[in-house]
Amino acid sequence: MLNMDRVRIRGGINYLVIGLMMLFLSAGEPLRAQMSKEFSFSTTVEKTMASVVSIEAIKIIKARDMRQFHLFRDFDDSEIDEDIPSIGGGSGFVVTKDGYILTNFHVVAGAHQIKVSFSNHKAYDAKIMGLDSLTDIALIKIDAKGLKPVKFADSEKAKIGDWVIALGNPLGLEATVTAGIISAKGRDINIVGRDLSASTRGYAVENFIQTDAVINPGNSGGPLINTSGEVVGINTAIASRTGVYAGYGFAIPSNLARHVMEDLMTYGEVKRGYIGINIGNVDEDLAEYLRLDGVKGVIVNNFVPGGAAESSDLKIGDVITHVDKKRVDRANELQAIIAGFGPDEKIILTVVRRGNTRKIPVTLKERDVQRKPITRSTERSVKKPRLGLLLEDRIKEQESWNPFGASRNNAALGVEVVGVKRRSAAAEKFIQKGSIIESLNNKPIHSVRDFRNELDKINEGDILLLRVTSRGNSRFVALRYWGE
Repeated sequence: MLNMDRVRIRGGINYLVIGLMMLFLSAGEPLRAQMSKEFSFSTTVEKTMASVVSIEAIKIIKARDMRQFHLFRDFDDSEIDEDIPSIGGGSGFVVTKDGYILTNFHVVAGAHQIKVSFSNHKAYDAKIMGLDSLTDIALIKIDAKGLKPVKFADSEKAKIGDWVIALGNPLGLEATVTAGIISAKGRDINIVGRDLSASTRGYAVENFIQTDAVINPGNSGGPLINTSGEVVGINTAIASRTGVYAGYGFAIPSNLARHVMEDLMTYGEVKRGYIGINIGNVDEDLAEYLRLDGVKGVIVNNFVPGGAAESSDLKIGDVITHVDKKRVDRANELQAIIAGFGPDEKIILTVVRRGNTRKIPVTLKERDVQRKPITRSTERSVKKPRLGLLLEDRIKEQESWNPFGASRNNAALGVEVVGVKRRSAAAEKFIQKGSIIESLNNKPIHSVRDFRNELDKINEGDILLLRVTSRGNSRFVALRYWGE
């Protein structure tokens, strides 16, 4: 009897489903049209597309630079005596009624001539008003009035999973629209500033919005908008091994873009404040050593001489968890937040020091200077298989910069890493040959003997803390020590 009741119930459900399907079909076009309208972005796209432009940037390549590209020659190199125009493309969007347009630095930098076209095929010559290579943002202007500027969204309020729409001119296809969601926020993909000098590259700001909306070459500089038609980002890069879309694109957040735009419009350059610190991410071992309640914040690895932090109460080894009330979990997040402040502005850093939380005020300064490098020297070596390190003493040159003041026995601070064993603890933490180990468990190291003495005090299973300098940049490295 029970089994028969189940059959009757199951049969009743099937009839109900079939009935609902017949009701939907009998409703005809009105119901289907309503459902289609709810899932359409057509209205949003129509009111935004008038603000989107196609950009053609003409750059001149010198004849002497072209010779290396002629793989199959039917003539002598001397025949190449004229400069060659190179045409690149991208996108942009109107930000003021009188012709200011925002795009990417890499779209227009170095261009001898820039042409801008709208979806109605009106075309204008444009000139560069300001460039910021550290964020890959450029501001250009055309001679026009009565244009329709975009509206900016607050990118901080955009959430992972929100719908977004990419507008632009990918692969030469004008006025193309693709849609997707915000897949992630705060991405650092190490792409901005690749062509900059090593001393400048470290100041590049990356805090991308990641999206699965299709983005291809030519989309660069175009807007990423929300379903209200407001700009949440500037389409900038793709993750691809082929040069075309392979699943994810990246956009500069609108809050950062708007700050850069306003400075470029006012000053022709970005007035950016700096703390003057070298920072690193916190991993699980470092969090345990520093007694943090979780993996969070960024650690202060070093001060840049003359920087704002040097004259504050901030200390090397502090972990910064907040700037004002904004939480910080990654180094690129801190850089992006600070990029929104100007020189002489005061910020409040929340830091954890030896397990205690404190507030530290810092007044930002202009771009800081680079520290002087310490020259390398060689003497005797000792192999420490427990860590996978081969170390050598160093001799301090006169007037070398020493963050701990006067040295002992004329020895430079630190020992040099001249070898790293494969699959060792040091290799797993990316300690490289040529690095300098300056301290072990916050004890300054002046020689291999100092290092050995401190290492002998550590028990198996303990976490040890190294301060490592490589190519002028310092960081703290925490790793677990398992003895021989």
